[in-house]
Amino acid sequence: MHTRAEVYSPLQNTAVWLAAWGLNAWLARFDTPATRLAVALIFGATILILWELAVRLYAIPAVILPAPSQIGASVAANTAILWTDFVQTILKGALTGWLIGAAAAVLTAIAIDRSPFLQRGLLPIGNFVAALPIVGIAPILVMWFGFDWQSKAAVVVVMVFFPILVNMVAGLAATDALQRDQMATWSAGYWQSLVKLRLPAAMPFIFNALKINATLALIGALVAEFFGTAPNATHIRLRRLRLGDGEPYAVDDAWYNAALVPDLLENDVYHSVYTLLEKHYGLGVTEAEQTVTAVTAGPDNAPLLDVNPDTALLHIVRFARSGTHNVEFCSSVYRTDRYRLTTRVAREVE
Repeated sequence: MHTRAEVYSPLQNTAVWLAAWGLNAWLARFDTPATRLAVALIFGATILILWELAVRLYAIPAVILPAPSQIGASVAANTAILWTDFVQTILKGALTGWLIGAAAAVLTAIAIDRSPFLQRGLLPIGNFVAALPIVGIAPILVMWFGFDWQSKAAVVVVMVFFPILVNMVAGLAATDALQRDQMATWSAGYWQSLVKLRLPAAMPFIFNALKINATLALIGALVAEFFGTAPNATHIRLRRLRLGDGEPYAVDDAWYNAALVPDLLENDVYHSVYTLLEKHYGLGVTEAEQTVTAVTAGPDNAPLLDVNPDTALLHIVRFARSGTHNVEFCSSVYRTDRYRLTTRVAREVE
């Protein structure tokens, strides 16, 4: 039996680059639509070939930089899954949220333009919320709307609403006093001035905001996909009242990937769930991210914790992983008189 080893040399990369460069230089002398298209296609093909050769020549692991041939084969083998993810993330999450957020922002901007009170009250809030990191807002919205496309759309709405609102208000104020006086001399009412003068003047601001927020919409939809599972994946919800010395001190509201722990609720979940995940499912938690905020007790958790409504509580949102598996999303509220969170900060001095 004979085997043939594929040997790649840096000279191959150089030869491919020089050949493509020479061909493009020759085609560039013929300034026609066909040659301009050919130059672009040859350049793209050259990049792909050099990429493929570099990966094979230097034996780059696929986890770091897969070759174009591997990417193409993976896309061809997973077309159905990719299409489902595209519909769930792009069409339902990003596009729906982008449209809802843009429409709501435009209508709110018109209301603000009509009311100086709203302008002074809402615009500072809009500027503040627009500056908040989306990774801090997304867990709350996922907890409210669940793990389907609605949570992605909600995150996108929050991301695009305030930038469009601020730009729209600025656009409506872009007309100068002479133009507005001219409309007044023609006895034009507010809505006539809005449609025929102020909205056309605001169009550059609106389209600039829509262009920027198209990217933000996609980012928001991707951030909202915490579990990274298929769009139709099932999750198990486990809500527990935690006691200390027989007294309530916390309420845990957790979600687990049902594909990894299908019979979770059939086991002993009255003690440590993390011990159960490690010993029964082989999913020991290796990493977790926690966000700690202050909230007030509501009608759903105040009776459970035996506190009055509006009592200050500690709110901890945790996202836990086991290796590459995302296994838990948990939102917990703690009584501040029965739970304490201590953080140690150290600095190395050379």
